[in-house]
Amino acid sequence: MKRPFARQLSRGTRVRSHSSRDRAGWAVIGLLLVLLLAACQRPTQALPPSPVFRMEAEENRSEGMFPLASVRARAFYSGPATVYFEHDRSDLSEEGRAVLDRLAAWLLDHPEVHVSLQGHADESGTRAYCFALGEQRAAAMRFYLSAKGIAGTRLSVTSFGKERLASAAPGEAGARLNRRGEAVLTDITEGNANP
Repeated sequence: MKRPFARQLSRGTRVRSHSSRDRAGWAVIGLLLVLLLAACQRPTQALPPSPVFRMEAEENRSEGMFPLASVRARAFYSGPATVYFEHDRSDLSEEGRAVLDRLAAWLLDHPEVHVSLQGHADESGTRAYCFALGEQRAAAMRFYLSAKGIAGTRLSVTSFGKERLASAAPGEAGARLNRRGEAVLTDITEGNANP
């Protein structure tokens, strides 16, 4: 009895022949595997750093120093807008609450300003874990600011995980600077901007 798709060689050895359909199927599988691996690559270009806003005294401000949205506000937040976290934690420290208290007081006086709360992590852990931790940190900041009376519509939460490091220094000193949440002023509502 002969097997299908088998042929007999001169020495009695049987070899299975492959049809062109089988080869085409393997080629498609190989192509899909290559595309899947290419899609999983990390970005090759470095992401731009997060914008940093510094406070200036009323008399020292000039319009050329600040982004357009901040110039329209004419009253610029003057204080640190970075909250630092412990390793693998998203709860706010006393220093972090003090920073957010100052920010909340300023935001209550400037209802036209919107804020992006950006969570970051150090390089320990997987990419997915760091994104989740960054989101928890930004959400903790949002919850605290909302409890202080800032409308949730003015606050947006973004996680950068370990993609935007503040420090590339090895060890705990660099990691401590990367475990942070930043409040970035993003938008001024046109109708409410103070001249």
